[in-house]
Formats: sequence, structure tokens, C-alpha cells
Amino acid sequence: NSTLTIEEFHSKLQEATNFPLRPFVIPFLKANLPLLQRELLHCARLAKQNPAQYLAQHEQLLLDTCSTTSPVDSSELLLDLNDNGKRRTPD
Repeated sequence: NSTLTIEEFHSKLQEATNFPLRPFVIPFLKANLPLLQRELLHCARLAKQNPAQYLAQHEQLLLDTCSTTSPVDSSELLLDLNDNGKRRTPD
């Protein structure tokens, strides 16, 4: 339900950053965005929120996880939450 196509997003991102993106960015986005959108919708439904509310509430969690030094699977970003909506503690 986005208002931008992947190509438009790519173009606007390049304009905003004044930095040309690599040729693999569009195929990567096309391959991964549908999965991320489904995961976001699933997590939002579990939290009884719409996707925008869920992102707003968990924005810092997602940003903190993305800035870690170890690579993280996208499903870990959205789905590694307890029933109360908080991050699980490391084992």
C-alpha cells in the first residue's frame, strides 16, 4: 500500500542524498520489500496497531538493532519481541 514505486523511491533517495546508488539496489528492494512489508503487517496486527503506529512505537528499537556490528536477519528485527512488545533478552 505504498504511494511510491521502488523506482521512484530509488530516484528520490538518490536526489536526497546526492549519491548514486549501486545497480543492485532496485533488484534487492524488489526481492526484500514484500517480505518486510508482510512482517511489519504481522507484527502490527499482533500489537493491535496499524503499521504506522507500530513503526512509530518501535522506531528506536529498529534503529538500534540496525546499528549493531553484527548482521541481523530482517525477521529478527521485527519478530524478536516478547508478547508484551519488548525485545527478548539475549540467551
